[in-house]
Amino acid sequence: MNDNKQYILDNLDKALQEEWITAYYQPIIRAVNGRVCDEEALARWIDPVKGFLSPADFIPVLEEEKLIYKVDLHILDCVLEKMKYMVNTGHFMCSHSINLSRSDFDMCDMVQEIVTRVDKSGIPRDKINIEITESTLVNDFKFMLSQIEKFKRLGFSVWMDDFGSGYSSLNTLASLEGGGITKAILPELTSIGNETFSGCSRLQGYYYCKPVSLEQILERYKTGTQIGFENPAESAYSQQIGEVNLHDLSILNQNDNKGFSNFFNTLPMAIMEIDSDMVRYVRANKAYSDFMEKYFFMKQDRSEVPIKMIMQGPGAAFMLVLKQAAKEGKPMFVDEKLPEGSKAHYYISKITENPVTKRTAIVVAVLSVRDAETGETYANIARALAMDYFNLFYVNLETEEYIEYTSNVGEDEIATEKPGVNFFKVVRMAAPGSLHEEDVDVFLEAFNKENITKVLDEQGTFVLTYRILKYGMPYYVSMKVMRMQNDNKHIIIGVSNVDTQMREKAQLEQAKQDKLVYSRLMALAGDYICIYVIDLKTNSYVQHQATAEFEQLGIQTQGKDFFADTQVNADKAVIEEDREQFKRYHTKDNILAAIEKDGVFKSRHHLLINGELVFVSNRCVLTKENGEDKLIMGIRKV
Repeated sequence: MNDNKQYILDNLDKALQEEWITAYYQPIIRAVNGRVCDEEALARWIDPVKGFLSPADFIPVLEEEKLIYKVDLHILDCVLEKMKYMVNTGHFMCSHSINLSRSDFDMCDMVQEIVTRVDKSGIPRDKINIEITESTLVNDFKFMLSQIEKFKRLGFSVWMDDFGSGYSSLNTLASLEGGGITKAILPELTSIGNETFSGCSRLQGYYYCKPVSLEQILERYKTGTQIGFENPAESAYSQQIGEVNLHDLSILNQNDNKGFSNFFNTLPMAIMEIDSDMVRYVRANKAYSDFMEKYFFMKQDRSEVPIKMIMQGPGAAFMLVLKQAAKEGKPMFVDEKLPEGSKAHYYISKITENPVTKRTAIVVAVLSVRDAETGETYANIARALAMDYFNLFYVNLETEEYIEYTSNVGEDEIATEKPGVNFFKVVRMAAPGSLHEEDVDVFLEAFNKENITKVLDEQGTFVLTYRILKYGMPYYVSMKVMRMQNDNKHIIIGVSNVDTQMREKAQLEQAKQDKLVYSRLMALAGDYICIYVIDLKTNSYVQHQATAEFEQLGIQTQGKDFFADTQVNADKAVIEEDREQFKRYHTKDNILAAIEKDGVFKSRHHLLINGELVFVSNRCVLTKENGEDKLIMGIRKV
């Protein structure tokens, strides 16, 4: 063992006690407002003998000896004291992230240690972000996922640091998101600019500020050099407009603006902020910047522009539409004549409102640019878009030529309309690779020019519901075909997202079937007084076929968190002598552990129903419904 390592081990406890080890804070900047929205707490060892010890010198040593948990908990204590101090001195309090090591969880119940310290401090749990590196997850994925789920259930956010620096795949990230990961922190970004990365709304690095002590933060406030903290009342607003994907047309679909990310690529889109006096660009993608440079010979920046000045120039009509969209909150379409004579067709819609400044965020998308002399079909396209279609085709039935309303992928030239030929052949050839295999034959049988024309003649519209594949997962969509008004030669085909509606319908049908199955089950085993079905992914639950006797307990029949509600219900339903043991046994972790070991979870206790003791037995088993894990709990008299 080298001298430096031995010194670290010999002096660790003293370093903590004397606060040679302390927290430094590196700000995380909200991209849309340039303010500090979070701070990452980092351990620094400033030794009276050795001087400044690099984290690379002492952290690996302490991790190897499984002593790093002492440092991580000490840093948490420093963070909590700092946060209380900031509030007491009149500063905004942002959330803080703390880094945890894999060995922390071996040496103590890290989740409980953090909960105890945070609750004692009075700081809200949602102000503490748990940061775990990708390598920590990969080393023991199943265990760490269970710890992440615990943190999430208790109200903490969990971030994965340095995603992409190791071996995690995007599928792994998707699993982690389901388990409670709320943010993935990339190890580096290629540029810092108007639009750095889709959905990347927070930035961190020496470009803004290196890690600094609390004393340095306060000194910067005195000298006026501090970046400044984000007003917490504006955080939700800033986050919402910061996370809009400006490479995704689905933001235009107000019913489901998260359901179909990355279906479209690089439409010219921007977010603008407006109030009664001024307007400014908040964010814009490269396509929009190219559009402004090409047609208006100007670059975008975030400076505020007085509305009065705009109203005196050629942008007056466009500004009136922006103000109307902000006031009414409805999607709007507008045509604007460009300087060289062509027309731009815009979609404009309100996103949200800042609760503090009362400014309104608006998304603006350039749907197409057309030569005024070629004629236009835009009015019909606009009507179709207003019906919330996320994909559109304008088709000539005679020639089968068509226009697809997307952009050309991978080209610098702006093009929001993509022409094509042999429409029906192209779509039918693409179907086997883009549709769910069970729906391909039905789609091909129905989707041909002869059948569509026949249905349009008989019924006026053609509608077909099927499932498309996105990243290997099926999503329900609905295709609607309409003739152009007073024009039998052209049709508009719109495809809309109906996944939520179809799944809700399927769930309703499943619930009806469940009711029948569980009623038959209870009839066969007459001593069951209640059955619960719990979704293990969400913890939501539904009660089935409770007897009149059980209903006297007054327990709700469905809810969002079965395990949390069970702890609450125990106080009024389980007798006092059994209550403590009941609560200890009936947790999600214990139930699943018992099922994994024995195939079933069993417990017995007394209920107090109408003043009488009723001795019951609980049995829980795992099953699958539609490919999803469900927990079935039956309660019966003993």
